Amino acid sequence: MKRRTWWITNLVLIVIFAAMALFLMLRKVDGSGAVQTMPNRLAAEVVLGVVFLIVVIIQLVLLRFVKK
Repeated sequence: MKRRTWWITNLVLIVIFAAMALFLMLRKVDGSGAVQTMPNRLAAEVVLGVVFLIVVIIQLVLLRFVKK
């Protein structure tokens, strides 16, 4: 049962990540009113990717404890 919850949680996180990445690439203007150029969009994607990587590392640590 614990593993099923873990997989469902990961699926939800992947969907959220994909939606955020799509949103960042498609928006024309950010919250401060700055026009989004391709370098700005890529920088935002890198930041999102780093956050996602941190979450993946935490998930892998949790998986190790769930398997025991």
